Amino acid sequence: MFDGSFETFEKLDRPDTADIIPITTDRKILVLEQKQPDDRRSFWCFPGGVINRNEEPRTAARRELLEETGYEAGALELWDTFMPLARIDWTIHTYIARHCKKTRLQHLDAGERIKVHAVTWPQLMTIIDKPDFRNIHIALHLLRAARVQKKLAALRHRLLGA
Repeated sequence: MFDGSFETFEKLDRPDTADIIPITTDRKILVLEQKQPDDRRSFWCFPGGVINRNEEPRTAARRELLEETGYEAGALELWDTFMPLARIDWTIHTYIARHCKKTRLQHLDAGERIKVHAVTWPQLMTIIDKPDFRNIHIALHLLRAARVQKKLAALRHRLLGA
């Protein structure tokens, strides 16, 4: 403690995760409409999931993208890495997956029902503003950028390339 005494601070430990913002070869953004057994309603999100023990975040991102969407990324760029909560030892690695192509069918976990939507930039901005969009950290980046037109244009260019 600041006064020299000792106290135990409780902190949860959970596996790190990888989130992916997939951009297709025709510059559409892939967004998921997902349902899980413990949720009464479906929700919107980007592909992503737990990074397995001894797995690199980039490898997990490629695996999760392929499993949940059936798409493979041509290039993967690390966009953000952060710990969302002080009391949880958990890092989220967010990647931009460029030139994504459909290469196979989805391979979903038993607790996943996922519908993949290929959306335009304006459609994405509507989806991330919904209360049932789960990637709050990504939505926050995009909505903050939307407040300043130059920032939004720069972010759109970074994601879509034009």
